[in-house]
Amino acid sequence: MRRLPAKPMQNILSFPTRQVDYKKFIKISAALTVVMVAVFGYLYTQTVSPTATSVAPGRLGAPALSHHVYGGFGDDALNKPMSAAMGDGRIYVSDTNNHRIQVFTEDGTLLQMFGQRGMGEGEFLYPYGIVVGPEGNLYIADMYRRDIQVLTPDGEFVRIFAEETGGNTAINGPGGMYLDNNDRLFVANVNTGKVAVFDIATEELLQVVAVEGDVFAPNDVTVDEDGYIYVVDTGGQRVVVYSPDGSRPVRIINGSEGGRGQSTLVNPRGIGIRNGIIYVVSNMSHTIHAFDKEGNELFQFGGQGERTNEFMHPNGLTIDRRGRMLITDTIGARIAVYR
Repeated sequence: MRRLPAKPMQNILSFPTRQVDYKKFIKISAALTVVMVAVFGYLYTQTVSPTATSVAPGRLGAPALSHHVYGGFGDDALNKPMSAAMGDGRIYVSDTNNHRIQVFTEDGTLLQMFGQRGMGEGEFLYPYGIVVGPEGNLYIADMYRRDIQVLTPDGEFVRIFAEETGGNTAINGPGGMYLDNNDRLFVANVNTGKVAVFDIATEELLQVVAVEGDVFAPNDVTVDEDGYIYVVDTGGQRVVVYSPDGSRPVRIINGSEGGRGQSTLVNPRGIGIRNGIIYVVSNMSHTIHAFDKEGNELFQFGGQGERTNEFMHPNGLTIDRRGRMLITDTIGARIAVYR
């Protein structure tokens, strides 16, 4: 039998071909990847922490926004503001990535700024928590310098807090701070997982809250009218409530029943209490969650964005003695002021 000559492989698979435009292919693939990431991010925020405000019946609703505070333009713009405080008719903002403090009037008019990068007096590496003391001076926690500087309202260096009393050994990676009605300064130490409590007048160390393993990387702390201490356990995605003497945890707040289930908080940061409601910043879901003292979630507000009542990675939350709430919007580079 006479065999037919074999046909070349390219003739057997004789589909029409055309040259591939690899540059166009790469552009299309990149665009599809961006779309997929955006869809995943949207679904994640909707599942973990819905952006719509949810108000429980019979409860107080979300606070009303008064206005935003922005920095200047160009070199005067805010860059990653981590915390803010209000006192003597001024708003003080930790302009963290610019290694300085910006000062505004209560309506948001820029008055001045002070500080620069460094380890000298009145200089900063990573200014974080900020508190206005009873005498009007500023107490500014620097996470990377591992100290708290005391400055006048106009930025003149006064001293390093607790340096003379030796209490600064309990300050290591200080983040958020809180000054209670008894002039006790609570300092959340991100590096050690402990909260140091000082007498702000004598600068003596009074107590240390949180034993080894209780919390990881606490970013903020506050105290209620009964003296219970609320520590934001950022690494644990929760708030740990301690007895007034700081000796033991008494409650976990994370949005689940009894604090035993999955947390609704994602990278929690700032915390404050107003009218018996505990407000906690959920940094990665761009929302503020409100709880009662038993840990039941009442409502939330915010959501990712740059419009009114939206945030881009909020961080600090401060409530002044008149009940006004300041929320630092780090990527949005602004401060939201709530009535």
